[in-house]
Amino acid sequence: MSVRLVAVQILPFSAGAHAAMGGPFALLDYIDSALDPTVVYLDNDSSTLLLEEERHVARYRLMFDHLMAKALDPDESVAFLSRVADDYPG
Repeated sequence: MSVRLVAVQILPFSAGAHAAMGGPFALLDYIDSALDPTVVYLDNDSSTLLLEEERHVARYRLMFDHLMAKALDPDESVAFLSRVADDYPG
């Protein structure tokens, strides 16, 4: 079994407009991409959509790359979450 790490990056409201303003999405990458190519998962109040065409996957991967570039890096994101937690009265 391989270990996968998760990096958390926060995109604060102060960052302003961003590439994913149209709504949430997920890129589903699989370990064996030859058998299971990347899929874009879109979900909203009334439907779910899976996009498999390479042009769609490429578009959403570019959006994701722009989001990562605009977001706080993982260390800054942890510091941001710590500050928010310290300010939380609960």
